[in-house]
Amino acid sequence: MNARGFTLAEVAVATALVGTLLVASLNVVGGSAAGQARTADLERARLLAQDMLAEVTIRAYEDQDSPMWGVEPGEAGINRMGFDDVDDYADLTESPPVWRDGSAIAGADGWIRSTVVECAATANPAQTVQIDQGLKRITVTVSRNGAVMARLVAIRSRGRDEFSR
Repeated sequence: MNARGFTLAEVAVATALVGTLLVASLNVVGGSAAGQARTADLERARLLAQDMLAEVTIRAYEDQDSPMWGVEPGEAGINRMGFDDVDDYADLTESPPVWRDGSAIAGADGWIRSTVVECAATANPAQTVQIDQGLKRITVTVSRNGAVMARLVAIRSRGRDEFSR
């Protein structure tokens, strides 16, 4: 009777083949997990930016008592509860981002949220102007580890306040 088994060369080739397939499958699983984490980060950044834009755009166009740009005396504090008009948010940077009342946003450690408010030209809202023409452009940028993850822009008009009276 002639019993035949695997040769050492056949075992080595099979082992190398199985090892290669295992490494390839681990790379696919790792890439998928990294992609899911990136997608989750992008979504968190978008939500952080949307939250701030919503907060800013519902405020009055300008303070009725003061023509001053930015936070007026008495509005500054440990949170944004005193902010009552759009330009109060000019050049606001938070690291980590917090809710309007100053409480922590869960999972926001390591994130930076900045808000820029500029006067915009009525003929071209993408253009910044020095003299207020009745439009303010609000840009909210959210970044993490030095990389911009989301940037949202909104235009707020003086006319909206006049229309809602």
